[in-house]
Amino acid sequence: PTAPDVIVNSIIGDYIPLPRAGPSDGVVPMDSALLPESQTTTIVDASHTSIQRSPGAQQELLKILRNHLSTHLPPNDCPIAQELSWAPRSSAVGY
Repeated sequence: PTAPDVIVNSIIGDYIPLPRAGPSDGVVPMDSALLPESQTTTIVDASHTSIQRSPGAQQELLKILRNHLSTHLPPNDCPIAQELSWAPRSSAVGY
């Protein structure tokens, strides 16, 4: 079980069907990788050992990280953020 305060996102490879298991990344059947608590599920054309090099997986990971960053950064007018230079810069997240 996942703790209630943990945000889950899934990036799943679909490359090599496994006999009797159907779609998979060649190691993990897709049915096992699908998590009901996942906020997002992205399926990419990649194997278990190459998914980290997959452009689709990399783009989705950046999207997830940017979303979490924008959600969890303190606002610009937060005194602590200004003191610690945590205030986000508008040009830093825009690519």
